Amino acid sequence: MAEWALIEADIENEDGEIREAGMRKLLEISDRDSSPSPEIIEILQTLVISSERSQPEQEQAAMCLGHFQCESALRDFATADNSGVRSHAAAGFGYCGTETSVASLSEMLTDSVNTVRNMTERALIRQMNQVKQSGIDRLLELLDHPAPLTHSPAARILGLTQDERALQPLLDKSNHGEKWLTRMWATKALGDLGRLEAFETLKTRLESDEKNRVRAVAAIALGELRHPDSRQTLEAAESDEDSGVKTAIEEALDALSQLGDVETSDPFADENA
Repeated sequence: MAEWALIEADIENEDGEIREAGMRKLLEISDRDSSPSPEIIEILQTLVISSERSQPEQEQAAMCLGHFQCESALRDFATADNSGVRSHAAAGFGYCGTETSVASLSEMLTDSVNTVRNMTERALIRQMNQVKQSGIDRLLELLDHPAPLTHSPAARILGLTQDERALQPLLDKSNHGEKWLTRMWATKALGDLGRLEAFETLKTRLESDEKNRVRAVAAIALGELRHPDSRQTLEAAESDEDSGVKTAIEEALDALSQLGDVETSDPFADENA
């Protein structure tokens, strides 16, 4: 096709703006059955790992590979020694939207480099529908991964799924997580999950957690939860000595005032019917 020939010429042009414009054209192609030529795929793979190209350009090339579900190439990049390349692989997987891409990204949450885990988390959130369909079980397993830094992104994503299977595991991590980061993000996730059963745990974290950031997150989560006793619990904690916690309590109380104290809808109503 003439169109593919023009795009190929663009993405191997020496002018960076032309290359990026060519990749934007690739990302705009909605018919994935209209596959790029092997030559285009090879150029994109080269761009991902080229030290002569900028980080945004490398990432954009990986996104193009993901858009056309070139998952084999992305899996190779996901195991590269260079953490930047692994991060680009995660960005690319975020454009696949498949069960296998979610599985690959779930494994990448165990990466030892923070920037890779952050990109992986964003990529999973980008395809949340697929995560809900096929990724819950593995995310629950990751809450107990030997590397504690894996617990936080797994908890954050689980909260956003609003899947009731995450309730008890998140309660356990909020109550008993050895690392304060684990407790903080599990507590935040309970607010996102939206189950009133989390109230007592959130109340305990606000009243007695030794870490101020955990208490602050618990305050925000209580405001989001809108339990009948959220306001009373928040007001009782206003004497907290930490200014950040006090600010979080004020924000939570303000949110309750604007939205109404009591949660009247059940996010799992259809499932419980």
